[in-house]
Amino acid sequence: MKYFFIAFLWSLWCFFHSFLITPSITNYFKRKLKNRYKYVRLFYNFFALVSFISIRLYASLFKEEILFNPNVYTHILQIVLFGVAMLFFVMGTKNYDIKQFLGIRQLKQNNPSGGIGQSGSFKQTGILRYTRHPWYIATILILWAVGLNGLVMSKLIMNSILSVYVIIGTILEEKKLVSEFGDIYREYQKKVPMLIPYKIFRK
Repeated sequence: MKYFFIAFLWSLWCFFHSFLITPSITNYFKRKLKNRYKYVRLFYNFFALVSFISIRLYASLFKEEILFNPNVYTHILQIVLFGVAMLFFVMGTKNYDIKQFLGIRQLKQNNPSGGIGQSGSFKQTGILRYTRHPWYIATILILWAVGLNGLVMSKLIMNSILSVYVIIGTILEEKKLVSEFGDIYREYQKKVPMLIPYKIFRK
């Protein structure tokens, strides 16, 4: 029963994480808060982090058996996953604005709007030539790299739900990008994989 409740909590976290950034909700807060909307991104990230930690702490209260014992091979795999994830993340920072993503730049520039793209335009350079969403694939890799270190059922549930959530969120964002950039983005979709950069090996 406890695992069903943990799964429910993670599903609820995913729901609110997406619900709070739907156009109807964001437009409502923009109208109500006006210039104070610049604080929303910072608050959103704070709420997401605190609720994430709270669910993890709750799950850690239960005594669980490790599903499999880590060995030298799992440690090597863990290092590889972390390494690749960090590579994707660092290379992604060349195209994305981390300060904008965290909500810091909005406060510094007194600007409540803006996305995480550094120029607000569509780019196909750097890591974006191999994967359309480097930060999302990095997130999935980090989840499972951490999970390999003493994987228990609650971690397996968390990783599975959050991985599916990232994939669904990526698909929904793809639709938004297509509506924004049209045929240019459709051509980009044909050339570059959404997450896994498998075409890099063909070169």
